Amino acid sequence: MKRILVCLLVGGMCCVVLASDIPPPRPVDVAALVQQLGSEDFKEREEASRRLAALPLDEPPAELLAALKSPNPEVRDRAAKIVQTIRTRSVAKRLSRGVGFAKRGEVDLFVAATATWDLKAEDTRLWAPAFEMGQKLAAKAEMDGKTPPEVQAKAQALDAAFKRVVAEAKGPNPDIPSLRAELERLQREQLKLFETTRGCVLRGCPSVFGDFPAYRRGSNPRLIRTDGVHVREPFDATGEPLRVVPEVIQAAGVACPRGITGVIVSRGDVSAKTGIGMSLILANGNVTTGNDISSSIVICDGDVLVPGNVLTSLIIARGNIKIGGCGTQNTLLAGGSITIAKPPPFVPVPKSTENIVKENEPNALGFITFFELSRIGLEVKAADDAVKVAAIADGKPAEKAGVKVGDTILEVNGKKPLDAESLRRLLRDALAVADATVKLKRGDKTEMVKVALPEVTVHGSG
Repeated sequence: MKRILVCLLVGGMCCVVLASDIPPPRPVDVAALVQQLGSEDFKEREEASRRLAALPLDEPPAELLAALKSPNPEVRDRAAKIVQTIRTRSVAKRLSRGVGFAKRGEVDLFVAATATWDLKAEDTRLWAPAFEMGQKLAAKAEMDGKTPPEVQAKAQALDAAFKRVVAEAKGPNPDIPSLRAELERLQREQLKLFETTRGCVLRGCPSVFGDFPAYRRGSNPRLIRTDGVHVREPFDATGEPLRVVPEVIQAAGVACPRGITGVIVSRGDVSAKTGIGMSLILANGNVTTGNDISSSIVICDGDVLVPGNVLTSLIIARGNIKIGGCGTQNTLLAGGSITIAKPPPFVPVPKSTENIVKENEPNALGFITFFELSRIGLEVKAADDAVKVAAIADGKPAEKAGVKVGDTILEVNGKKPLDAESLRRLLRDALAVADATVKLKRGDKTEMVKVALPEVTVHGSG
């Protein structure tokens, strides 16, 4: 037995020695491969094209981009095809990452990820994840007009009981007093079921259309995708006020001089001078209106400020929700506080007009979450215009990256955080796309580390 163990140990040590003698893979000489694209040998050209197209890069290297202007048409043609291959693969990778966030309800990471979705506004892939999220939220809030299965089952059981009572009443020798009492009991049960069943529906909200193609056919919206802030002009070329029309917008922010109706995926604030109606809004900033919100889904990584009324809407905010008027038939969920200034104009308030209100809600509807520093195991404190690491959780991404207690966080992807909240947002935006490059100050030295999101396993996400 000892001889077997000795042999195993010696063999294992030999493997370690042999493995340590294996040289690391040589870096690919991109310039040489680009030059090989113009080789007189067809096989060499094909091999160079294959190897360049297989490079695990998110962006084509500079040498390959320079080859697009080569005087050799063969080199230009091959370089163009390779650049297209790399970019197509990169887009698919970025889309997949963002769609994963949407499926898991990580709404702010999903919105931030859209910054890299360099697709034309007509491309359904830009809008499908938002529509699916809206549809799922409407169903979870029981605001999609569909009766929950458990309510359907109870209603069917009551219907069957009514039919049984009627049948017995028509039969021989019916016990009329007993049947009358049973009928009255069933009617009370039915009334109670109707009173406790949520009857509000997001009428006209894009989520009721199911998917983007159906919404596009039904509403004929304007499609807008911009890297900057979308500011809608208040007047047309003749000086007439522009009417509110359905719009589907993906931008760094949205400001409308009148109202909003449509679908907004905004990486910043969303504001409407009048109101928001029949809309699906996902925003990584505050959402503000000059008047009301109605028949809409609004999810934001910030505050929702409405001076008017909120009617038949689902609003989820990481911050606070402040309503200056009244609220009826809404689901209101906030990480902070919820204020409704006025009661509904009904006394007493019918069950069907009541609001569902939940404050300090970190996981809205058991689905929506916002990125927090705790996700990567980081706790910071800000003082004197500097952000310092106060605590690190064992086994979390910050510790794995090499971040230590006492480090000063100087930059995230080249941008300086001013406080804990700005650090959270910088990390959110960076991690939505890829690993974040964090510059640290430790004593008299600076360190550069890569922080990644923790791996997520999704069960039954489809």
